[in-house]
Amino acid sequence: MKKLLLICFFLTVSGLSFAGKQIDLANFQKTITKNPKININCQIDNFYLMSTDRDFSSKLQSTLNTFGSMRIQDFDKGDCVQLSNFQDNIFTTYIWQSQNSIFDTKVDLFIAYNLKSKDLLGVIIDQNKNAYVLGDNKGELKQAIKSNPIYKNNLYGVNLDSSLNFSNFSQINSEDRLKRMSSTESFVYNVQNAAIDDKECNIDNFKLLETDSKFKAKMSMHLSEFGGLRINDFDMGECLNSKSVTNSLLITKFWQKNKDFYNNNLSLYVAYNVYENLALLVIVDDDENSYLLGDNIQTLKNSLSNNENLKDDYKLSYDYSKLNFNDFKKKIDSQKIRDKEVEKILNPDWVYSCKKDRFTNDKSCYLFKKDLSLIYLNGVFGVVVGGNHFPSSTGSLKIDKNATLNAKEGKFFSNTLSIINQLKNGKVAYTRYKKWPYEYNVDNEVELEGFKKSFDEMIAAYKKL
Repeated sequence: MKKLLLICFFLTVSGLSFAGKQIDLANFQKTITKNPKININCQIDNFYLMSTDRDFSSKLQSTLNTFGSMRIQDFDKGDCVQLSNFQDNIFTTYIWQSQNSIFDTKVDLFIAYNLKSKDLLGVIIDQNKNAYVLGDNKGELKQAIKSNPIYKNNLYGVNLDSSLNFSNFSQINSEDRLKRMSSTESFVYNVQNAAIDDKECNIDNFKLLETDSKFKAKMSMHLSEFGGLRINDFDMGECLNSKSVTNSLLITKFWQKNKDFYNNNLSLYVAYNVYENLALLVIVDDDENSYLLGDNIQTLKNSLSNNENLKDDYKLSYDYSKLNFNDFKKKIDSQKIRDKEVEKILNPDWVYSCKKDRFTNDKSCYLFKKDLSLIYLNGVFGVVVGGNHFPSSTGSLKIDKNATLNAKEGKFFSNTLSIINQLKNGKVAYTRYKKWPYEYNVDNEVELEGFKKSFDEMIAAYKKL
């Protein structure tokens, strides 16, 4: 409406009146011939003239109908109408596709229209400079397009005498589109055209990721939001078949078998719209908690829930999760606390006991954890590895990266102060001994955290005996 008011105002102040008349091409040609500067600021473009000259728009639409039922509305850009658009009785103009497209390719349309005979020639040019001639294929109309200086650069390398038609366009541009397809788009296209063999695993989802950088980048971006998770953190994928496509979307699953993430074996469900580059990722942990990443769109959720390959695996409840990585991390932290409590039950901290023999007055203390023991008898220390040794076998002790110590049946009664000093300052003690009656090595690791504190408490208790 605003544009129409401006046009009316412009025509009025220019002393030109179309009141009561339709602004058709013939009248506009007369007006612009008298005043070539009338449309210098392009208040009137060819789309406006199409809307006001019904003969012209009707002829153009009927011509476009022969090209796969194309419509004028399929074009979204047009040129400004100047005096140079008119050559005697022939009007030439140009419209094109900027945002719109046909068969995933953009085309230009050059038009020559005889104002008297109402003959119309349309020439569609695709992105490969192929020309498709529509309508009244007359020499004078074609020559008008060729000779218009406005189109000189646009028509460079174009054969306007081409005999190509819509069938050729469909084939040429379908083949060109296939060449431009990503691997994921090709897979979806082949499924939709029944060109996928379900009997053999010709392609799996990991291969698809490696050959489709756009898909891989999308996946990597969303996974990184989950604590830096990567697709390489998954070691299992699935074969892709015709059931891997639901509603034109790729539906697939990755999971962890020999790999894990924070001690959880995760499953990853993916719904990917290759045409719009949208992806919904659903991560499921060991406790069947689900975490949604990426484009949380209902159509993607529905496709996951309805996919044939996942029907025995994927739960509808996964779609409604509001959990995120922070929730997952809280769960992991809680698990760590529980694991420590279980570890204390299964493998208690350093335990000591002291006693005094009422008959001999011998004083002794005993400090141990797993396979490592410390004996303190009448002021003399001893260190023992294991128990119930195979007779005359060797027991070994290694603290952190210090030298390995060996003793018969794992009983160390010399250099014990040096060993105790290593135990006080070390982190891990490694033990090995041979157990009766099997004579095979029993290896263990003993965490030394808390040893010094328990040792000092044991000495204090010994002094009180």
